[in-house]
Amino acid sequence: MAIWGVETLAISPEVHNVLGSEMSRVWELGKMTLKMKWSWLVAQIVLAVTLMLMFFETAPWLGTRQLAELPMDNQSEVPVWAKSFSYDHGKVLFLEHGTIAEEPVAFAIRVAGLLGLLVLLLLSIWLPRKRGSPAPPPAH
Repeated sequence: MAIWGVETLAISPEVHNVLGSEMSRVWELGKMTLKMKWSWLVAQIVLAVTLMLMFFETAPWLGTRQLAELPMDNQSEVPVWAKSFSYDHGKVLFLEHGTIAEEPVAFAIRVAGLLGLLVLLLLSIWLPRKRGSPAPPPAH
């Protein structure tokens, strides 16, 4: 059979059905891969935002001091719930938790959570690239 002067092959209906189903399978696999990439991107953004929020919540612990160390001119401002304080850009920041020395387990749990989220974020970035990379050429 010739179309526009180019000779083409006639494909039987059975072969056409097999090729058609294979193409649709490849198309669905491509759509699923694209959805997974977007899912990973959203998950990575959520992880990064959570990591940043946890870091900014944990950072004041590093400079916490006991309330007894508070200067006398700030003693009247101490809320009832405050266990410690920290300086944040020149302002006194009262905190509900104690110092690191007073609550080492709570601080360690928070740091472990931060490190776990960081490792999870780095692995989510690194592993998909590593899995899809081509194998190195054989050594001679």
